[in-house]
Amino acid sequence: MADKVAGVPLAKTVEQTVNNGAKAAPKAAEGNPAFRMMGLPNIKAKLPSRNWMIFLSITSSFAAAVYYDKRETARLQKQYCDLVAPLSEKILPTTTMPRKMTIYLQAPPADGLRSAREHFYEYVKPVLVAGAMDWDVVEGRREGDLRFGAAEKIRRHRRKAEGAATQQEDIEPTKEEIVAEQRERVGCVDEAGVKGDLIIGRHAWKEYLRGVHEGWLGPLKEPVQVEEVAEVKQHIDGAPSLGDAAVKAAADLSIKDTPPTASTGSSSTTDSSSIVFDSNAADTSNTAPETLPEPPKEEDPPKPKLTKPDPYISTSAYSTATLPSSTPSQLGPAIAIPFPHLLGFWNFPIRIHRFLTRRYVAEEIFSRTAAAVLASHRAYQTTDTQYLQHEEKEWHKSVRKPKVEDAAEEGAAVSAEKKERLWLDDVVVDDRITSKLRVFELPVEGRVAEVGEQTSAQQPEWTYQGEKKE
Repeated sequence: MADKVAGVPLAKTVEQTVNNGAKAAPKAAEGNPAFRMMGLPNIKAKLPSRNWMIFLSITSSFAAAVYYDKRETARLQKQYCDLVAPLSEKILPTTTMPRKMTIYLQAPPADGLRSAREHFYEYVKPVLVAGAMDWDVVEGRREGDLRFGAAEKIRRHRRKAEGAATQQEDIEPTKEEIVAEQRERVGCVDEAGVKGDLIIGRHAWKEYLRGVHEGWLGPLKEPVQVEEVAEVKQHIDGAPSLGDAAVKAAADLSIKDTPPTASTGSSSTTDSSSIVFDSNAADTSNTAPETLPEPPKEEDPPKPKLTKPDPYISTSAYSTATLPSSTPSQLGPAIAIPFPHLLGFWNFPIRIHRFLTRRYVAEEIFSRTAAAVLASHRAYQTTDTQYLQHEEKEWHKSVRKPKVEDAAEEGAAVSAEKKERLWLDDVVVDDRITSKLRVFELPVEGRVAEVGEQTSAQQPEWTYQGEKKE
Protein backbone atom coordinates (compact mmCIF):
# COMPACT_ATOMS: atom_id res chain seq x y z
CA MET A 1 0.00 0.00 0.00
CA ALA A 2 1.12 3.55 -0.67
CA ASP A 3 0.45 4.71 2.87
CA LYS A 4 2.92 2.21 4.32
CA VAL A 5 6.66 1.76 3.92
CA ALA A 6 7.90 -1.70 4.89
CA GLY A 7 4.86 -2.19 7.04
CA VAL A 8 5.34 1.18 8.87
CA PRO A 9 2.89 4.01 8.43
CA LEU A 10 4.23 6.89 6.31
CA ALA A 11 3.41 9.58 8.94
CA LYS A 12 5.53 7.87 11.57
CA THR A 13 8.42 7.51 9.14
CA VAL A 14 8.45 11.26 8.39
CA GLU A 15 8.27 12.08 12.12
CA GLN A 16 11.21 9.81 12.92
CA THR A 17 13.26 11.34 10.10
CA VAL A 18 12.66 14.88 11.42
CA ASN A 19 13.54 13.85 14.97
CA ASN A 20 16.73 12.15 13.87
CA GLY A 21 17.78 15.28 11.93
CA ALA A 22 17.16 17.51 14.90
CA LYS A 23 19.24 15.31 17.14
CA ALA A 24 22.07 15.23 14.64
CA ALA A 25 22.36 19.11 14.48
CA PRO A 26 25.56 20.47 16.20
CA LYS A 27 25.22 22.23 19.53
CA ALA A 28 25.83 25.98 19.86
CA ALA A 29 29.24 27.07 21.18
CA GLU A 30 29.17 27.48 24.93
CA GLY A 31 32.18 29.84 25.07
CA ASN A 32 35.43 29.62 26.96
CA PRO A 33 35.03 27.16 29.83
CA ALA A 34 37.43 29.19 31.99
CA PHE A 35 35.24 32.29 31.66
CA ARG A 36 32.18 30.14 32.29
CA MET A 37 33.68 28.79 35.52
CA MET A 38 34.37 32.37 36.70
CA GLY A 39 30.81 33.37 36.03
CA LEU A 40 31.61 35.71 33.15
CA PRO A 41 29.06 36.00 30.38
CA ASN A 42 29.61 34.61 26.94
CA ILE A 43 31.08 37.55 24.98
CA LYS A 44 29.94 37.31 21.42
CA ALA A 45 32.00 38.71 18.56
CA LYS A 46 29.81 41.56 17.39
CA LEU A 47 30.02 45.33 16.95
CA PRO A 48 29.08 47.50 19.94
CA SER A 49 26.01 49.63 19.94
CA ARG A 50 25.77 53.06 18.36
CA ASN A 51 26.37 54.93 21.64
CA TRP A 52 29.42 52.85 22.46
CA MET A 53 30.79 53.45 18.97
CA ILE A 54 30.49 57.23 19.44
CA PHE A 55 32.15 57.14 22.86
CA LEU A 56 35.01 54.86 21.81
CA SER A 57 35.74 56.79 18.63
CA ILE A 58 35.97 60.14 20.45
CA THR A 59 38.10 58.89 23.34
CA SER A 60 40.42 56.86 21.13
CA SER A 61 40.91 59.79 18.74
CA PHE A 62 41.77 62.16 21.60
CA ALA A 63 44.12 59.61 23.18
CA ALA A 64 45.84 59.04 19.84
CA ALA A 65 46.31 62.80 19.34
CA VAL A 66 47.82 63.18 22.82
CA TYR A 67 50.12 60.21 22.30
CA TYR A 68 51.29 61.46 18.90
CA ASP A 69 52.01 64.94 20.25
CA LYS A 70 53.99 63.59 23.19
CA ARG A 71 55.95 61.24 20.96
CA GLU A 72 56.87 64.03 18.53
CA THR A 73 57.82 66.33 21.40
CA ALA A 74 60.09 63.66 22.86
CA ARG A 75 61.65 63.08 19.44
CA LEU A 76 62.38 66.80 18.98
CA GLN A 77 63.78 67.05 22.49
CA LYS A 78 66.15 64.15 21.84
CA GLN A 79 67.21 65.71 18.53
CA TYR A 80 68.28 69.01 20.09
CA CYS A 81 69.73 67.35 23.17
CA ASP A 82 71.94 65.24 20.91
CA LEU A 83 72.98 68.44 19.13
CA VAL A 84 74.41 69.97 22.32
CA ALA A 85 75.47 66.71 23.99
CA PRO A 86 79.11 66.83 22.72
CA LEU A 87 79.69 69.92 24.87
CA SER A 88 79.09 67.86 27.99
CA GLU A 89 82.01 65.59 27.07
CA LYS A 90 84.50 68.41 27.43
CA ILE A 91 86.71 67.88 30.49
CA LEU A 92 87.33 70.97 32.63
CA PRO A 93 90.03 71.53 35.25
CA THR A 94 89.01 71.25 38.87
CA THR A 95 89.43 75.00 39.37
CA THR A 96 87.21 75.97 36.42
CA MET A 97 83.49 76.55 36.77
CA PRO A 98 81.23 75.61 33.83
CA ARG A 99 79.51 78.21 31.71
CA LYS A 100 76.64 79.85 33.51
CA MET A 101 73.60 81.51 32.00
CA THR A 102 70.98 83.71 33.62
CA ILE A 103 67.32 82.69 33.41
CA TYR A 104 64.71 85.44 33.82
CA LEU A 105 61.38 84.07 35.06
CA GLN A 106 58.34 86.27 35.54
CA ALA A 107 54.87 85.28 36.71
CA PRO A 108 52.50 85.62 33.74
CA PRO A 109 49.77 88.26 33.93
CA ALA A 110 46.92 87.32 36.29
CA ASP A 111 48.67 84.09 37.33
CA GLY A 112 51.36 82.81 39.67
CA LEU A 113 54.99 81.92 39.25
CA ARG A 114 54.34 78.19 39.24
CA SER A 115 53.23 78.06 35.60
CA ALA A 116 56.43 79.83 34.50
CA ARG A 117 58.57 77.40 36.48
CA GLU A 118 56.81 74.38 34.98
CA HIS A 119 57.31 75.84 31.50
CA PHE A 120 61.03 76.16 32.20
CA TYR A 121 61.37 72.66 33.64
CA GLU A 122 59.54 71.03 30.73
CA TYR A 123 61.12 72.73 27.71
CA VAL A 124 64.26 74.68 28.64
CA LYS A 125 65.95 72.67 31.38
CA PRO A 126 66.43 69.39 29.41
CA VAL A 127 68.53 71.12 26.73
CA LEU A 128 70.61 72.99 29.32
CA VAL A 129 71.29 69.78 31.22
CA ALA A 130 72.25 67.95 28.02
CA GLY A 131 74.82 70.65 27.27
CA ALA A 132 76.26 70.60 30.84
CA MET A 133 75.26 74.22 31.42
CA ASP A 134 74.90 75.94 34.77
CA TRP A 135 72.41 78.74 35.36
CA ASP A 136 71.18 81.37 37.78
CA VAL A 137 67.51 82.28 38.03
CA VAL A 138 66.11 85.78 38.52
CA GLU A 139 62.44 85.50 39.46
CA GLY A 140 59.75 88.13 39.63
CA ARG A 141 56.24 87.86 41.02
CA ARG A 142 54.97 91.37 40.26
CA GLU A 143 55.30 93.86 37.47
CA GLY A 144 58.66 95.60 37.79
CA ASP A 145 60.54 92.92 39.74
CA LEU A 146 62.38 91.61 36.70
CA ARG A 147 63.24 95.11 35.53
CA PHE A 148 64.83 95.88 38.88
CA GLY A 149 66.72 92.55 38.93
CA ALA A 150 68.25 93.09 35.49
CA ALA A 151 69.19 96.71 36.24
CA GLU A 152 70.66 95.90 39.66
CA LYS A 153 72.85 93.17 38.18
CA ILE A 154 74.32 95.69 35.72
CA ARG A 155 74.78 98.30 38.46
CA ARG A 156 76.77 95.82 40.57
CA HIS A 157 79.00 95.16 37.58
CA ARG A 158 79.50 98.90 37.08
CA ARG A 159 80.34 99.50 40.75
CA LYS A 160 82.97 96.79 40.66
CA ALA A 161 84.45 97.97 37.37
CA GLU A 162 84.44 101.66 38.29
CA GLY A 163 85.67 101.10 41.85
CA ALA A 164 82.58 102.69 43.36
CA ALA A 165 81.83 99.77 45.66
CA THR A 166 84.47 100.84 48.19
CA GLN A 167 83.09 104.37 48.29
CA GLN A 168 79.59 103.19 49.20
CA GLU A 169 79.99 101.58 52.60
CA ASP A 170 76.25 101.44 53.25
CA ILE A 171 75.73 98.85 50.49
CA GLU A 172 75.96 95.33 51.86
CA PRO A 173 77.51 92.68 49.59
CA THR A 174 75.10 90.18 48.15
CA LYS A 175 75.38 86.42 48.44
CA GLU A 176 76.67 86.14 44.87
CA GLU A 177 79.38 88.73 45.52
CA ILE A 178 80.55 86.92 48.66
CA VAL A 179 80.74 83.59 46.80
CA ALA A 180 82.60 85.20 43.88
CA GLU A 181 85.10 86.76 46.28
CA GLN A 182 85.78 83.43 47.97
CA ARG A 183 86.31 81.75 44.59
CA GLU A 184 88.81 84.41 43.57
CA ARG A 185 90.80 83.76 46.73
CA VAL A 186 91.15 80.05 46.00
CA GLY A 187 91.91 80.65 42.31
CA CYS A 188 88.62 79.36 40.90
CA VAL A 189 87.79 80.89 37.51
CA ASP A 190 84.87 80.68 35.08
CA GLU A 191 85.04 78.82 31.80
CA ALA A 192 85.90 81.04 28.86
CA GLY A 193 82.91 81.41 26.59
CA VAL A 194 79.70 83.28 25.93
CA LYS A 195 77.23 83.33 28.82
CA GLY A 196 74.07 85.20 27.89
CA ASP A 197 70.51 85.42 29.18
CA LEU A 198 67.30 83.47 28.56
CA ILE A 199 64.08 85.43 29.04
CA ILE A 200 60.80 83.51 29.18
CA GLY A 201 57.73 85.32 27.89
CA ARG A 202 56.86 88.60 26.21
CA HIS A 203 56.19 90.39 29.50
CA ALA A 204 59.62 89.36 30.80
CA TRP A 205 61.26 90.42 27.52
CA LYS A 206 59.85 93.95 27.84
CA GLU A 207 61.05 94.24 31.44
CA TYR A 208 64.47 92.88 30.50
CA LEU A 209 65.00 95.51 27.79
CA ARG A 210 63.86 98.23 30.19
CA GLY A 211 66.23 96.97 32.89
CA VAL A 212 69.22 96.80 30.52
CA HIS A 213 68.73 100.42 29.48
CA GLU A 214 68.23 101.50 33.09
CA GLY A 215 71.36 99.70 34.25
CA TRP A 216 73.70 101.15 31.63
CA LEU A 217 72.20 104.62 31.18
CA GLY A 218 70.92 105.32 34.69
CA PRO A 219 72.84 106.42 37.80
CA LEU A 220 74.36 104.01 40.31
CA LYS A 221 72.43 105.49 43.23
CA GLU A 222 68.71 105.90 43.48
CA PRO A 223 67.80 109.54 42.79
CA VAL A 224 66.46 111.45 45.78
CA GLN A 225 62.86 112.50 45.36
CA VAL A 226 61.93 115.78 47.07
CA GLU A 227 58.44 115.57 48.51
CA GLU A 228 56.48 118.69 49.39
CA VAL A 229 54.87 118.88 52.82
CA ALA A 230 51.16 119.13 52.17
CA GLU A 231 50.03 119.88 55.74
CA VAL A 232 51.72 121.49 58.77
CA LYS A 233 50.79 119.96 62.09
CA GLN A 234 49.32 122.47 64.58
CA HIS A 235 49.26 122.29 68.34
CA ILE A 236 46.05 120.91 69.84
CA ASP A 237 44.70 122.63 72.95
CA GLY A 238 45.15 120.45 75.99
CA ALA A 239 47.77 118.25 74.42
CA PRO A 240 51.27 118.34 75.95
CA SER A 241 53.94 120.16 74.03
CA LEU A 242 57.54 121.28 74.52
CA GLY A 243 56.47 124.77 75.74
CA ASP A 244 54.06 123.37 78.33
CA ALA A 245 56.77 121.11 79.71
CA ALA A 246 59.19 124.05 80.10
CA VAL A 247 56.61 126.22 81.94
CA LYS A 248 55.71 123.39 84.31
CA ALA A 249 59.37 122.70 85.14
CA ALA A 250 60.00 126.39 85.95
CA ALA A 251 56.93 126.55 88.23
CA ASP A 252 58.03 123.47 90.17
CA LEU A 253 61.50 124.94 90.66
CA SER A 254 60.15 128.27 92.04
CA ILE A 255 57.85 126.50 94.52
CA LYS A 256 60.72 124.46 95.94
CA ASP A 257 62.85 127.61 96.54
CA THR A 258 60.05 129.54 98.43
CA PRO A 259 60.35 129.21 102.33
CA PRO A 260 57.22 128.42 104.38
CA THR A 261 55.38 131.47 105.97
CA ALA A 262 54.62 131.58 109.79
CA SER A 263 51.57 133.26 111.47
CA THR A 264 52.28 136.50 113.49
CA GLY A 265 51.77 136.17 117.31
CA SER A 266 51.26 138.80 120.18
CA SER A 267 54.55 137.98 121.91
CA SER A 268 57.70 139.61 120.67
CA THR A 269 59.71 136.49 121.33
CA THR A 270 59.45 133.77 118.84
CA ASP A 271 59.50 130.17 119.98
CA SER A 272 60.09 127.31 117.68
CA SER A 273 57.20 125.45 119.28
CA SER A 274 54.78 128.33 118.70
CA ILE A 275 55.40 128.58 115.02
CA VAL A 276 52.29 127.60 113.08
CA PHE A 277 52.56 127.14 109.36
CA ASP A 278 49.99 128.82 107.21
CA SER A 279 47.55 126.41 105.67
CA ASN A 280 47.36 128.58 102.58
CA ALA A 281 51.02 128.05 101.84
CA ALA A 282 51.74 126.12 98.70
CA ASP A 283 52.62 122.51 99.33
CA THR A 284 54.07 120.91 96.31
CA SER A 285 53.83 117.42 97.76
CA ASN A 286 50.05 117.62 98.21
CA THR A 287 49.26 119.57 95.09
CA ALA A 288 47.75 117.32 92.43
CA PRO A 289 48.50 118.26 88.83
CA GLU A 290 45.63 119.16 86.62
CA THR A 291 44.35 116.30 84.49
CA LEU A 292 45.00 116.98 80.83
CA PRO A 293 42.92 115.44 78.08
CA GLU A 294 44.57 112.53 76.36
CA PRO A 295 46.03 113.42 72.99
CA PRO A 296 44.46 111.72 70.00
CA LYS A 297 46.12 108.44 69.13
CA GLU A 298 48.08 108.49 65.95
CA GLU A 299 47.10 105.87 63.41
CA ASP A 300 49.63 103.21 62.56
CA PRO A 301 51.46 103.93 59.32
CA PRO A 302 50.36 101.74 56.42
CA LYS A 303 52.48 98.72 55.72
CA PRO A 304 54.93 99.23 52.86
CA LYS A 305 54.02 97.53 49.60
CA LEU A 306 56.20 94.70 48.37
CA THR A 307 57.20 96.55 45.23
CA LYS A 308 60.58 97.41 43.83
CA PRO A 309 61.84 101.01 43.59
CA ASP A 310 60.88 103.09 40.61
CA PRO A 311 63.30 103.20 37.65
CA TYR A 312 66.38 105.32 38.21
CA ILE A 313 65.94 106.92 34.78
CA SER A 314 62.91 107.61 32.62
CA THR A 315 62.62 106.61 29.00
CA SER A 316 62.55 110.26 27.93
CA ALA A 317 66.02 110.80 29.45
CA TYR A 318 67.76 108.14 27.35
CA SER A 319 69.00 110.63 24.77
CA THR A 320 70.60 112.93 27.36
CA ALA A 321 72.26 110.14 29.37
CA THR A 322 75.90 109.23 28.79
CA LEU A 323 77.28 105.73 28.56
CA PRO A 324 79.68 104.84 31.39
CA SER A 325 83.29 104.06 30.65
CA SER A 326 82.83 100.48 31.86
CA THR A 327 80.38 99.62 29.05
CA PRO A 328 81.79 96.69 27.03
CA SER A 329 81.94 96.69 23.26
CA GLN A 330 79.37 93.87 23.10
CA LEU A 331 76.67 93.08 25.62
CA GLY A 332 75.88 89.50 26.51
CA PRO A 333 73.59 87.74 24.01
CA ALA A 334 69.98 87.20 25.01
CA ILE A 335 66.93 85.47 23.61
CA ALA A 336 63.21 85.50 24.41
CA ILE A 337 61.54 82.12 24.88
CA PRO A 338 57.87 81.77 23.80
CA PHE A 339 55.46 81.39 26.68
CA PRO A 340 51.84 81.08 25.44
CA HIS A 341 49.52 81.53 28.40
CA LEU A 342 45.79 81.82 27.76
CA LEU A 343 43.19 81.98 30.53
CA GLY A 344 39.40 82.02 30.53
CA PHE A 345 36.57 79.51 30.27
CA TRP A 346 35.44 80.66 26.82
CA ASN A 347 38.95 80.06 25.48
CA PHE A 348 38.69 76.36 26.32
CA PRO A 349 38.54 75.16 22.66
CA ILE A 350 41.68 77.15 21.82
CA ARG A 351 43.46 75.76 24.85
CA ILE A 352 42.52 72.19 23.87
CA HIS A 353 43.91 72.76 20.38
CA ARG A 354 47.16 74.12 21.81
CA PHE A 355 47.38 71.19 24.20
CA LEU A 356 47.27 68.78 21.26
CA THR A 357 49.83 70.76 19.21
CA ARG A 358 52.44 71.63 21.81
CA ARG A 359 55.14 70.10 19.63
CA TYR A 360 55.32 73.24 17.48
CA VAL A 361 56.03 75.53 20.42
CA ALA A 362 58.41 72.95 21.88
CA GLU A 363 60.44 72.84 18.67
CA GLU A 364 60.91 76.61 18.69
CA ILE A 365 61.91 76.60 22.36
CA PHE A 366 64.35 73.72 21.89
CA SER A 367 65.90 75.50 18.91
CA ARG A 368 66.42 78.79 20.76
CA THR A 369 67.75 77.08 23.87
CA ALA A 370 70.18 75.02 21.80
CA ALA A 371 71.39 78.21 20.12
CA ALA A 372 72.12 79.67 23.55
CA VAL A 373 74.01 76.55 24.64
CA LEU A 374 76.03 76.50 21.41
CA ALA A 375 76.62 80.28 21.70
CA SER A 376 75.42 80.88 18.15
CA HIS A 377 74.36 84.53 18.02
CA ARG A 378 73.87 87.43 15.65
CA ALA A 379 73.48 91.20 15.82
CA TYR A 380 70.37 92.75 17.35
CA GLN A 381 67.76 93.79 14.81
CA THR A 382 64.88 96.24 15.03
CA THR A 383 62.30 93.47 14.72
CA ASP A 384 63.67 91.76 17.83
CA THR A 385 62.09 94.47 19.98
CA GLN A 386 58.61 93.36 18.91
CA TYR A 387 59.34 89.66 19.27
CA LEU A 388 56.43 87.64 20.77
CA GLN A 389 54.15 90.67 20.48
CA HIS A 390 51.21 88.38 19.67
CA GLU A 391 51.24 87.16 23.28
CA GLU A 392 50.02 90.55 24.51
CA LYS A 393 46.60 89.96 22.93
CA GLU A 394 46.15 86.86 25.09
CA TRP A 395 46.87 88.54 28.43
CA HIS A 396 44.08 88.68 30.96
CA LYS A 397 41.87 91.77 30.89
CA SER A 398 42.78 92.63 34.49
CA VAL A 399 46.22 93.70 33.28
CA ARG A 400 44.72 96.50 31.21
CA LYS A 401 42.69 98.01 34.04
CA PRO A 402 44.02 101.47 35.01
CA LYS A 403 45.77 101.59 38.37
CA VAL A 404 44.98 104.95 39.99
CA GLU A 405 47.09 105.65 43.07
CA ASP A 406 45.74 108.36 45.34
CA ALA A 407 48.50 110.82 46.17
CA ALA A 408 46.30 112.97 48.46
CA GLU A 409 44.85 112.30 51.90
CA GLU A 410 41.16 111.75 52.67
CA GLY A 411 39.53 112.81 49.47
CA ALA A 412 41.83 115.69 48.51
CA ALA A 413 42.17 115.56 44.73
CA VAL A 414 45.78 115.91 43.65
CA SER A 415 46.78 115.25 40.06
CA ALA A 416 49.71 112.85 40.07
CA GLU A 417 52.01 111.99 37.21
CA LYS A 418 51.02 108.90 35.29
CA LYS A 419 53.03 105.93 36.47
CA GLU A 420 54.93 103.82 33.97
CA ARG A 421 53.26 100.55 32.96
CA LEU A 422 55.97 98.19 31.75
CA TRP A 423 53.63 95.55 30.34
CA LEU A 424 51.32 97.94 28.50
CA ASP A 425 53.62 100.75 27.37
CA ASP A 426 55.61 100.48 24.18
CA VAL A 427 59.25 99.44 24.43
CA VAL A 428 61.62 102.41 24.12
CA VAL A 429 65.19 101.53 23.11
CA ASP A 430 68.37 103.51 22.60
CA ASP A 431 70.55 102.91 19.55
CA ARG A 432 73.72 102.98 21.63
CA ILE A 433 72.50 99.99 23.64
CA THR A 434 70.87 98.00 20.85
CA SER A 435 73.99 98.32 18.69
CA LYS A 436 75.91 96.39 21.35
CA LEU A 437 73.25 93.74 22.01
CA ARG A 438 73.42 90.25 20.52
CA VAL A 439 70.65 87.69 20.02
CA PHE A 440 70.99 83.90 20.14
CA GLU A 441 69.89 82.16 16.95
CA LEU A 442 70.66 78.92 15.15
CA PRO A 443 71.34 78.96 11.41
CA VAL A 444 68.40 78.46 9.07
CA GLU A 445 69.18 74.80 8.55
CA GLY A 446 68.96 74.22 12.30
CA ARG A 447 72.53 73.05 12.85
CA VAL A 448 75.91 74.52 13.66
CA ALA A 449 77.96 75.58 10.67
CA GLU A 450 80.87 73.34 9.76
CA VAL A 451 84.41 74.44 9.04
CA GLY A 452 84.60 76.73 6.00
CA GLU A 453 80.83 77.18 5.75
CA GLN A 454 79.53 80.75 5.43
CA THR A 455 76.79 81.79 7.86
CA SER A 456 75.48 85.02 9.37
CA ALA A 457 75.56 83.60 12.89
CA GLN A 458 78.76 83.88 14.89
CA GLN A 459 80.11 80.53 16.06
CA PRO A 460 82.37 79.90 19.06
CA GLU A 461 85.83 78.43 18.71
CA TRP A 462 84.95 75.31 20.68
CA THR A 463 82.00 74.31 18.46
CA TYR A 464 81.70 70.57 17.97
CA GLN A 465 82.70 69.66 14.41
CA GLY A 466 81.82 65.99 14.33
CA GLU A 467 80.49 63.87 11.53
CA LYS A 468 77.08 64.74 10.22
CA LYS A 469 74.50 62.14 11.19
CA GLU A 470 71.96 61.20 8.60
